[in-house]
Amino acid sequence: MKLGSKRTEKPTATLQGTPSPSIHVPDDVFAPDFIWRGSYEYKSQKQPMTLTITSFNSSTGIVNVTLSDSNMEFLLSGVYKNREARLMLLLYHMKALAHSTYSRVTEETWAMDGFVSAEPDGGSYVFQGFIQGKDYGQFGLQRLGR
Repeated sequence: MKLGSKRTEKPTATLQGTPSPSIHVPDDVFAPDFIWRGSYEYKSQKQPMTLTITSFNSSTGIVNVTLSDSNMEFLLSGVYKNREARLMLLLYHMKALAHSTYSRVTEETWAMDGFVSAEPDGGSYVFQGFIQGKDYGQFGLQRLGR
């Protein structure tokens, strides 16, 4: 390398939702009263959603949540695996809030599977992954304060 010449350096930035080894996700990231807001894909269209934590057992990792959008309310339950920062939520009840096209959703065919990561600022968390169900795709949520 010649003196005075320097390679162009691009600053490295952490992408939203990517795990950072220096930022720890707390075991109680799904503590009750936190609200998560974001969106999910349904038939390739983004739909806004809110995830409300209704209960969380820190010793077993069991999480119960209510996911709501403008048309539906889904009651989901799963186990948060804090070592993997992974949560899979299974549908156990849903109700239509308005006339809806979600009639094909059943408990056996619908689940949310994703990972939690900390944002670089260390003050907020992201839960993102995929919804397993016909016509569904990715989802992404950010935790809001109490």
